[in-house]
Amino acid sequence: MARPAEPTRRRGVEAEDPAGGNQPALAPAPAEGPTELDLLVERLAAREAAPAHPVWVTPLPRQLSLDAVLKRGGGPLEVTLGLADHPLRQRQQPWGIDFGGELGHLAIVGGRRTGRSTALRTIAASLLLTHDPTAVQLYVLDRGGSLQALAGAPHVGTVAGKADPEVARRTVRLLSRLVDQRDGELRRLGLGGIDELRRSWRERGSGDGFGDVFLLIDNWGTATRAFDWIEEEVTALAGVGLSHGIHPVLSADRWGDIRPALRDRIPARLQLRPIDPADSAYDLRATRGLASTPGRTLGPGSCQIQLALPRVDGGDPAIDPDTAFRDLVKRRAHPGPPAPPVPLLPLTVPLGEMDWVEWRRRREVPLGIADADLRPVPFDLLVPDTQHLVVCGDARCGKTSFLRALLLAMTRVLSPEEVRFHLIDIRRGLLDAVPAAYLGGHAMTASAVEGVVVSLREELAQRVPPAGAGRRDLAETAARPWPRGGAGGR
Repeated sequence: MARPAEPTRRRGVEAEDPAGGNQPALAPAPAEGPTELDLLVERLAAREAAPAHPVWVTPLPRQLSLDAVLKRGGGPLEVTLGLADHPLRQRQQPWGIDFGGELGHLAIVGGRRTGRSTALRTIAASLLLTHDPTAVQLYVLDRGGSLQALAGAPHVGTVAGKADPEVARRTVRLLSRLVDQRDGELRRLGLGGIDELRRSWRERGSGDGFGDVFLLIDNWGTATRAFDWIEEEVTALAGVGLSHGIHPVLSADRWGDIRPALRDRIPARLQLRPIDPADSAYDLRATRGLASTPGRTLGPGSCQIQLALPRVDGGDPAIDPDTAFRDLVKRRAHPGPPAPPVPLLPLTVPLGEMDWVEWRRRREVPLGIADADLRPVPFDLLVPDTQHLVVCGDARCGKTSFLRALLLAMTRVLSPEEVRFHLIDIRRGLLDAVPAAYLGGHAMTASAVEGVVVSLREELAQRVPPAGAGRRDLAETAARPWPRGGAGGR
């Protein structure tokens, strides 16, 4: 027997007019029984069908932590940075940059308090979490003051702040020398790039102690104003870095701070909200539609991206972002041997630590430590090409100390029969600089200077060939050794 239809009620039906005409009027709904809409919803719900696909995805969050989007196991230099919004494709997905490909250098540009320094922190955090310190090293020029916490990570070779101009200069030159070393090895082995060189290292079980090196520079505009050398050297690094494993990553207030010679060599660009919409790497319409949310940026294809905060605690509101970032650097970074430090010129060079046996064998004296390679600079005043030396400098810069060190070094290498000193020392800063056996004269007053000069002139006159000497006599004089011992000098 067929089941009798369940009575239903309708909302709003036509009621008959008592006068005989049908006038549309809203009749009151019966009090009992489900409506047709109730039955429709009930039966659709009973089918447990999948929910309808939304036309629009939810808006990008104003904040998200790095652990919400971090991907592991991607490309060798793939770095997760945030969440990208693709409204036409109706999806959002984690977004990052593969520094191992053609996007090997990056510029981040935006107005103040838009998240430039935080973006650099996020790049560093992603590398610390996903890469071994032997594969990736970071060297940081922190002109903004937000990256000092990176100094504790094993991946980080140095962090040069505003008060460290010497460290900044030596950091960039270290990377320039690394490029030169790798370039020489590539040419010597006949290889085409850093990938082939690394395969060669793996086969031989050796390397240069570096992996891929990232140079992070926060606030490029102030860096160029503080250092007159940095623009030329970083531009050169960007020109050859992709084939040598060097990756400049910098932030700036505006694109005009980055000159075309460097900007054209930086393929990857992130545009945070600019000071002026016309100053953008992307089209004006997309730039004007960019939210003022910190960390909101335009990426490839003008898609909007929310950059992640450099934290892996789920965005715990009880912990401020700076504390979360320091905790990430200290406790969550991938363990491993520390990155090679930036070698610095020592404040002092103790002569007692020199290998005097080797210097005597070489017949040279150490003049100091070279800035280029931090190796001792050899010097010999007794050869024709370097017979004279002038030391110049401002007051209290070390001129007298240098002369004392040079005199002492020469007495360590040469015997009294090989070298003799005549000192004019009005300020008496060289009183005990020379042992008595090496001393030919020491003038400490103005009246004594004339005597030392006259004595030295008479000695030199004995070394001049007599008048009328022929070519043979001059050649024999040049071939003979100079008088030694008490005669002074060589």
